[in-house]
Amino acid sequence: MQRLFPSLDLVTQEYVLVQAWKKSASYIRHHNWFSDTLELDRAAANLPEFLTQLSEKLRSGAYETSALKLVPAPKSQRWYVDSKGRWQPQKTGGAKIRPLAHVSLPDQVAATAVLLCLSERVETIQGDPRCDYRSAAGRRSVMSYGNRLFCDPMVTGDLMVHRWGSSKLYRAFFQDYRIFLNRPETVAASLIDEDQSVLIVQTDLKQFYDRVTPEALHAKIRQLQQPGDDEAFFDLAETILDWGWSDPDRKQVFRYKQRAGIPQFERIALPQGLVAAGFFSNIVMLDFDRAVLSALGREIVPGVWLRDACRYVDDIRLTISTAAGVTPAEAQERVIEWLGVLLDRYSAGLEVAPEKTATASFGGEERPLVRQSRKMERIQSAISGGFDASGGEEVIQAIEALVRSQASLHGSADASRPVALKAVPDVKDETIGRFAAGRFRTTFRSLRPLLDDRPFKDSVDVGEETFRRTRLSQAELDDDAHAFALMLIERWITDPSNVRLLRIALDLWPSPQILSEILKLFEPYLAGDIGAFELRRIVYYCLAEVLRAGATETGFIEDPECLPDNVNLQGYRQMLLKCAVRIVVGGASNAPWYVVQQALLFITVHDPALASPPRLPRSNVTYWRMITFLQGNHAKLADREFAITAVVARRSFLSKERAIDLIRMSLTPGRLSEIAARDIEFARDLYRAVGHEVIVAPGIAEDLGIVAWSSGPGMQSLQQYVHDQGPINALRNELGVLSFAEKFLEEAKRGNIPSVVTPSTIQVSLEGVGNYAAVKAVTIRSAETAKTYKSIYSAAS
Repeated sequence: MQRLFPSLDLVTQEYVLVQAWKKSASYIRHHNWFSDTLELDRAAANLPEFLTQLSEKLRSGAYETSALKLVPAPKSQRWYVDSKGRWQPQKTGGAKIRPLAHVSLPDQVAATAVLLCLSERVETIQGDPRCDYRSAAGRRSVMSYGNRLFCDPMVTGDLMVHRWGSSKLYRAFFQDYRIFLNRPETVAASLIDEDQSVLIVQTDLKQFYDRVTPEALHAKIRQLQQPGDDEAFFDLAETILDWGWSDPDRKQVFRYKQRAGIPQFERIALPQGLVAAGFFSNIVMLDFDRAVLSALGREIVPGVWLRDACRYVDDIRLTISTAAGVTPAEAQERVIEWLGVLLDRYSAGLEVAPEKTATASFGGEERPLVRQSRKMERIQSAISGGFDASGGEEVIQAIEALVRSQASLHGSADASRPVALKAVPDVKDETIGRFAAGRFRTTFRSLRPLLDDRPFKDSVDVGEETFRRTRLSQAELDDDAHAFALMLIERWITDPSNVRLLRIALDLWPSPQILSEILKLFEPYLAGDIGAFELRRIVYYCLAEVLRAGATETGFIEDPECLPDNVNLQGYRQMLLKCAVRIVVGGASNAPWYVVQQALLFITVHDPALASPPRLPRSNVTYWRMITFLQGNHAKLADREFAITAVVARRSFLSKERAIDLIRMSLTPGRLSEIAARDIEFARDLYRAVGHEVIVAPGIAEDLGIVAWSSGPGMQSLQQYVHDQGPINALRNELGVLSFAEKFLEEAKRGNIPSVVTPSTIQVSLEGVGNYAAVKAVTIRSAETAKTYKSIYSAAS
């Protein structure tokens, strides 16, 4: 059974595009640091127009994607600081990069809209990731756990249904990753006997997203087409999921494809930065997953039986048993060859990465599997369940122990050690690092306010148990955080791909002294003393991350007690401001666009007065326009642009009072009208501040709720009721909302709903129900909205 039939009409509907926008914007803000934040904010402030234009382009049959902008991010590689203080790779040959891509916002939303239309079909084929993997039937129904959509199974049948109304697109990483890790271990434990050797093979797909061609993805999507589907929908999907690179990036793209051995890289189907890329990558792997699951229980190569298989994006885990005399190394080689054959047959162009393959014995002495995931589970469980001061201290200690344990296991990979003495962790180093850093920050922020700063007490003065439970103070916890932050920074210095760890370290300990040392590493590249193009791009990527985090993340906390006492947050921001201004005025050698953009964002957030906007900016125009606006220079702006900029300034940069003070002297009837069409609450705030200084047209007055309507017997306007009772009133509950919805729909069935329905034109009759209120009746009057004014309360088309 299926409910959705993909069609061009469906994918271009406003109710589909608005959900695609909501999910895309939420994902981009949390995951794509290099996104254009101001573009997101401007689109949100002008959403009806944005969606209307996108719908028209999609319907036209001539939709064209925008060129991708390359953002070269560091890939895992050993770096060091030489005797002259220069930070660079240990080995010659240049920097290893990961080609991230900046995808235009319309393209992001369009691709997510296609995803929504295919969501039920694809997720149902992949099966429910929450099924019981301990049973053979459960394992045969699901292989993929990564990038799964946030879905629920239908009560009857196997249909998976995505929650369209939620801003959440993908399922939680840790929940599904934990199942992915537990599954092979659970199966292996059930197979241990005296006659068979049980092994777990861990392997990766090489440059997974980069190797998927548009033709390969389009062919896989076409396989999903069913009789009765709209051909135009699949034609549109092919048009959307096919990108080229911008002209300024072509030289670097050519260099990357030559080095990576991917000749088709000039055209991209799954850019790393596309919100929907994870979903479509699973479509590419559907046939491969089926083929692997169909081989469960069979001898896939001589002397090797496949007992289980599961996949998390490009990470594949196979549980195998081997015949006597087959060594783990031989089994691994045969399995990798078998996987290569399947990839050639079902996912042409994809390759296994032998250098990232490891095989661990389960229950044996040679290359034992170390289950770090169990420690992660205990830590996550302790954090999720809440903790007191004593429990929080134990979580901190557990996180530190996990990091030390993983570092020890990583050291065991030393080539000088015998193979039989090398242990294999079930979780990758980078995953452990991100997990530990994020959970340490969460625990630190929750634990610190629970502690005081009592002087250290000797165990002689208190009982042993009391001493154990009360010994940690805020100062001692701060010392732990300082040491942990320095450890994270050290990991980043030795491997720039750990830049997320750097961000968390600076958020834990935003110290100008630490920032100064980091900027010293950047300085030779900013000054142009080191001119190697790829090395400079790696450094600029890291700097852009620091700037973006400084504008949106570093030091932004609700409770001051969540920050250590000894850090100088203001000094940190002032130092980073100087760096940002230097970049913006051209004082950094060949700074790429995304660094300049994040520098402008940082300046806009912290001190826009420091920037001197050029008369005719050639790039980042909206950022300069916002800085100019915040400096009070907005007389030349057209009403529409003034309104969009004002709404974004209020939502993203200014308090209500500061926004009103900045705008009120430049407010005109036309500008107020444009603001009201985008943010009615902000327009109400402005009207209350300016009073009768601005003439308000009838349509706007109705939206603002300032029109005096006469009420019928026992009736009052919804606007007046909420205004008098405040936001916490007897209607603000499920009973009140449902009773209002019921009466409103009754009026709609009678055909009594005008094109514009405002809170002031809705009359309600209420009755008390205990401490709540219910709506007995609703009447709606026709608003007098002017034809030239687009009311925010207009019915959706």
